[in-house]
Amino acid sequence: RKEHSGVDINVTVLTTGFWPVHSMENCSLPLEAKKATDEFATFYKTRNSGRRLTWQTQSGTAEVLCHFKHGNKLLAVQTYQMCILMLYNRAETYTYAQIAKLTNIPDKELRRHLLSLAHPRVKVLKKFPNKKSLAPSHTFTYNYGKQSPLFRIKVPLLRVENDSKEVKVPPSVEEERKNRIEVMIVRVMKTRKTLDHNTLMSEVMKQSLRFSVKPIFIKKRIESLIEREYIERDKLKRGLYHYLA
Repeated sequence: RKEHSGVDINVTVLTTGFWPVHSMENCSLPLEAKKATDEFATFYKTRNSGRRLTWQTQSGTAEVLCHFKHGNKLLAVQTYQMCILMLYNRAETYTYAQIAKLTNIPDKELRRHLLSLAHPRVKVLKKFPNKKSLAPSHTFTYNYGKQSPLFRIKVPLLRVENDSKEVKVPPSVEEERKNRIEVMIVRVMKTRKTLDHNTLMSEVMKQSLRFSVKPIFIKKRIESLIEREYIERDKLKRGLYHYLA
């Protein structure tokens, strides 16, 4: 349904085992997007009684139609960047402090999403002073004169700085991921009947894109399924597996 005006929304609903553990506080969505998410939440609750819907705005993407002097452009951006861009419907210039207050985007994320929009190769926004450092008083102005031969422009996101601390996965999530991987392995083997180790690993990796999984994790689930006689190793080639009906 589209009772809201001008917004199309596509939602992926997954259990907590699929999403990254390091979830963040939700940002303040623009009014147009908030109406769309509220409408979906109401619809979801009527179909799924007792379930709690939690928005992961840091994992979303958006396409925003922007008006420039030399023609309209469709910008493919992250949800946080969409929240920033929508502010410019009300004013042409904001300070970093104002954007932070109006969007409620976590500071570390706001920095790279905002600087991506002001990057020399993108220049949807013009930063003053024109340098990488950020201060509360630094300003960002909508670049109405932006030009590009492309109609649809994908805005690259600056890389996040590596965090030396590894995120610890809660036991409940770890157990659910084990079950998910085992289901994937059995499903692939049931379809293919016989597969070599590398092909099976590749197939499972393709299906597990919603959460990060290391090869050793998959190998342990394969060993567990062998012990429980869901699959077996070939008697002559140890790198070959057979599905057991």
